[in-house]
Amino acid sequence: MLHYVKNQLAESEPLLMKKDRNKLARKAEQENLEKQKKIDNELKEVTKLYVDLKGETQKIKRELLMKDDVLRSKNK
Repeated sequence: MLHYVKNQLAESEPLLMKKDRNKLARKAEQENLEKQKKIDNELKEVTKLYVDLKGETQKIKRELLMKDDVLRSKNK
């Protein structure tokens, strides 16, 4: 009887290992997807901040140019 149980265990072991590997692979894939989503969201946020900053920079440049023009016209 013990011999039979050992044989059954030996036959089922590779199948169990395969199931464990598949389970671990699915878990790793899910973790990678979550990390990728997080990275994508952070990239969107950084891109938005960059665009906002670029817009503010252009706005400040325009204001400085207008002030410079006013000062130049006063000095003439």
